[in-house]
Amino acid sequence: MPNIRLPDGSSKSFPGPVTVAEIAASIGAGLARAALAAKVNGRLVDTSTRVDADADVQIVTERDPEGLEILRHSTAHLLAQAVKELFPEAQVTIGPVIENGFYYDFRRPEGFSPDDLARIEDTMRAIVKEDLPVRREEVDKAETIVDQEVRRFTVRKRSERLAPLIKALRERGDVVLTSELGRFRSELSELTPDERQAVEALARGIVSKLLHDPIVRLKELSGPGNDATYARVLAELFAVEHRPE
Repeated sequence: MPNIRLPDGSSKSFPGPVTVAEIAASIGAGLARAALAAKVNGRLVDTSTRVDADADVQIVTERDPEGLEILRHSTAHLLAQAVKELFPEAQVTIGPVIENGFYYDFRRPEGFSPDDLARIEDTMRAIVKEDLPVRREEVDKAETIVDQEVRRFTVRKRSERLAPLIKALRERGDVVLTSELGRFRSELSELTPDERQAVEALARGIVSKLLHDPIVRLKELSGPGNDATYARVLAELFAVEHRPE
């Protein structure tokens, strides 16, 4: 039963874990609409964060310095979304908040014209009107690397015959994969040369990204069953060079 202490000295008790958004709503509908984030025991968190113990909570709105930074950060992402919708070939680089606003760098050979900027602003406004839900999700970095490689691959290569292998590359751990190397090799042998080359390219991308990522490489210290081991199993399966740099 968390007891939530508010900045005005008052407290609110809840029967179980409660999100920041629910805390704001319990104070008032206006605050619930204005809430952008909160400070929980001094730490800045988003409104979906669950509080399961006694805590000091301050709801952050646009009137707070942190709220302005959050709005600028979110608007930078909104800008990137609009640019990618209008110019899919544009490459997104960095877009931090700065003292008097924010900016985003893009790589696009022809650059952006004044007319392009007007279109981008109009698209940003249209996206805001869609009122799209924004959900926070914590993911393992190695899983994200694998998922990104699979997504890039499936955009380029759409094949029902490759679907089971791709699913296995994404979901199976190294222990299961090791025990099924023979069956995997048999399935690979049934692919056409182009299909096998495509799957090998996918595995090569996964192996390279996993074994050369500093965070994943640190996990090698944790023993078997980690992401580096999984990458090595893939390397063995596809005869991919896998020596770390």
